[in-house]
Amino acid sequence: MSSIGRIIGRHRVNAGLSVATTLFGLLLLGCAVLLFAIKDKANPEGAALLGRTMIGGGLIGAGLVLAGVLLRRRAWLVGELGVQGPARHGTETWMYGGIAETCQFYRSGMSVGLAWRKHGADEWGAVNAHLSGYRRFADTLLQGYLQHRVPALLHEIERGHTVSFRLLSAAGYAQKQFALGIRSYLNADTVPVRLSRFTLSLPGQDVAIASIHALDMSAWTERLSIRLHDGSSVSVSYTGLFDGPLLLALLDQLIAAGRQQAA
Repeated sequence: MSSIGRIIGRHRVNAGLSVATTLFGLLLLGCAVLLFAIKDKANPEGAALLGRTMIGGGLIGAGLVLAGVLLRRRAWLVGELGVQGPARHGTETWMYGGIAETCQFYRSGMSVGLAWRKHGADEWGAVNAHLSGYRRFADTLLQGYLQHRVPALLHEIERGHTVSFRLLSAAGYAQKQFALGIRSYLNADTVPVRLSRFTLSLPGQDVAIASIHALDMSAWTERLSIRLHDGSSVSVSYTGLFDGPLLLALLDQLIAAGRQQAA
């Protein structure tokens, strides 16, 4: 058994690109074979050009097929305890319990990129929607991460500590609009969102946990709406949050605990 436990998924990097590259390479090889089959019938004046085209097409086609095969060999392994995949210096392993923070990249309310980093590390692991089975990979990693992170942070909160999250500032959000992928804005400008046992502190406003009636996250608006018992509501950009799923999970737990105490 590997260090990440039983393997439950294998996700290829740039799966669509590898298929397209391989098919184009096969097409060029097919053209080279066709040219070889008709070379004896070619006009003598064009025989040299046909020969160069045949050889060039064959070599490029073979190279593209090889590139497609190599692309398909790069993959992420998902295990019961963590994930393992290509990194800058070979292969790296991330255990769910060792992940300190996650971040997602959204387009039109849909997650198209996921990044995560270890405790005490600045370097991020990341995948995007070009990964085969991206949604399944992201859901599995986030589920494993939350299973470890939520109880640990709840324990800290119950001891009176405050947990901090990051939210893109106006400048950071503008930077995100021009980003090509998640790695383009991991170091964007942010403002803090703080969560304690009794208070959620948003930029410019504090919300008492006991005053929260319900949480609503709409993909159409890309905002997390916090509806209060007095009928009013406050909102924050969900797609601008680092670790949005973790914040939601902690809020759900704190709201439920408060209701149990009040009952």
